[in-house]
Amino acid sequence: MNQRGSRSLVLGIQQGQGIPRHRGTLEGSQGAPKRRGTTCSIIEFKGAFGPVSQETQQQADRIFSEALDLPLEQRDIFLAESCGEDEDLRDEVNLLLGQYGSTEKALSSTDPSHTLSAGEAEEGAIAAPGAGDLLGNFRLLERLEDTNYDRFLAEAEGSRERVLLEVLGPELDNSDVRRIRVEAETITRLEHPGLLGLFEVGTAILGTGPRAFIVSTASEHQDLMNWIEQRKPTIQSKIKVATRLTEAVAFAHGRGILDGGLHPGRVLVDDPGRPMIRAMGLPRLLHSEFEPAIDGLACRAPELVDTPWSRMDARADIYSLGGIMEWLFRHDLEQDDEATNELRRVINRAHANDAETRYASADALLSDLHGMECGPETLDTPPLWEDLKTFSQVHPHATAVAAGVSLLLLAALAALIVLA
Repeated sequence: MNQRGSRSLVLGIQQGQGIPRHRGTLEGSQGAPKRRGTTCSIIEFKGAFGPVSQETQQQADRIFSEALDLPLEQRDIFLAESCGEDEDLRDEVNLLLGQYGSTEKALSSTDPSHTLSAGEAEEGAIAAPGAGDLLGNFRLLERLEDTNYDRFLAEAEGSRERVLLEVLGPELDNSDVRRIRVEAETITRLEHPGLLGLFEVGTAILGTGPRAFIVSTASEHQDLMNWIEQRKPTIQSKIKVATRLTEAVAFAHGRGILDGGLHPGRVLVDDPGRPMIRAMGLPRLLHSEFEPAIDGLACRAPELVDTPWSRMDARADIYSLGGIMEWLFRHDLEQDDEATNELRRVINRAHANDAETRYASADALLSDLHGMECGPETLDTPPLWEDLKTFSQVHPHATAVAAGVSLLLLAALAALIVLA
């Protein structure tokens, strides 16, 4: 977002009006360029108030979204706890809540142009997305048939860049659409080597109502489960995987992004073996596990059964990391030695049912994992031969070329020795 001297109003792609931070004269108009983060139209507002930092704006958006989930009688206490003595933050949240009143009336109106239908197809809606359809700023090219989801190869309008667009379910209600408009940009701004970022999170009317869709890179990555099965990495390599995932979660938490739905199926691995979490923060944004874990994996924190998504804290993601590690090291934990016992202690603490028993933060878990990864008396480091074997499996052509060059060099060296 811009400084308050010239701020942008995000409008959803349907008829509903957005929530303007109106502090002056309306100067812009619909049809301005799209921005990264949400499928939207942009309206510029010029105001006379002083600037507010981008961090304060993002905090205000988050607090505002959480406040909408609470009954009116609980909001004042929640705002006092969340804003503390930060008057600028409280003013910004009050501004959003004040503008929300008229917006809520428009969105919940019985006027058919504003009502989101729940059983009949919307006029102009896409009954079922397919090749050639336009969702937001993206043209669908072809459905990916090898998946159980509505996933498409697509390209941005005016660009030849290929992306992966996935339509999510179930249908959204008005509060879901509002929340996505407010918070989507925050998670699309996450950039970290351990996070497979999202280019965009948007909403579109499909069939009988609005659904969310996400856009990400079309690069090929292997999911963690298949990677483990095919590569059979050493225990030390698995510790590196767990460490990199925890680093990514700690990075997201440091920017106020929680997830609530992490599990092995959400982890992808690139050719060199670097893990990445797909769509970090999306379950909490959608208030739904958009990609449930396979049966038998305990990765969702027990307290989330009775806790609203807006009230979850970082320890829920710590539990999920513990569940991922429980699955990742399930065979290794059968051993009985000092190093494995230390690994078991770390996993048990992260995966504890009692939130108070878990690590208080991802950084605390990361500290213990770093100790296991770097300590001189921890688990055995894989031998050089294992590294060469892994490289040859991933890059067979490069390995053949390197072997040929090595043979030529040895032959040349032998010839020089004979001549000498």
